[in-house]
Amino acid sequence: MPRFRFRLQRLLEVRKHFEELLISELAVSKRRYLNEEEVLNSLKELVGVNLKRLKKKQERITSVEEIILSYHYLHQLDHQIIIQKESLKKIQEEINLITEKLIKASQKKKVVEKLKERRLNEHKKLLEKIEQGVLDEVGINLYLRRKR
Repeated sequence: MPRFRFRLQRLLEVRKHFEELLISELAVSKRRYLNEEEVLNSLKELVGVNLKRLKKKQERITSVEEIILSYHYLHQLDHQIIIQKESLKKIQEEINLITEKLIKASQKKKVVEKLKERRLNEHKKLLEKIEQGVLDEVGINLYLRRKR
């Protein structure tokens, strides 16, 4: 009996491998996004802490230079927050792009998997047909032997 051999097996393996690569790339990007988000949150916390310190300094008698220095530091933190938000936006766009690629790759892989499944079913039907033919022939031969 003929064995099942899917001619596009190599293509299926390549598509599976490509999908796995995209999954790992997506995981790396998501991890990077979470790390950058933590940095953003820590910057926001720093702003909150420094605002409280500035209010306390304003309640006490402090020098103008000290207050100006605090404002400059807060301005620098605000600038870093803006940069961090832009970085997060770029990473999110990258995640979206990888996700779209992953969806397309999964669809392409499923097409080949369905084709393989269909061909396997066709092969099984062919084997059943061959087996039925053999059984019919054996049955006819037994019948003819008994008849003699």
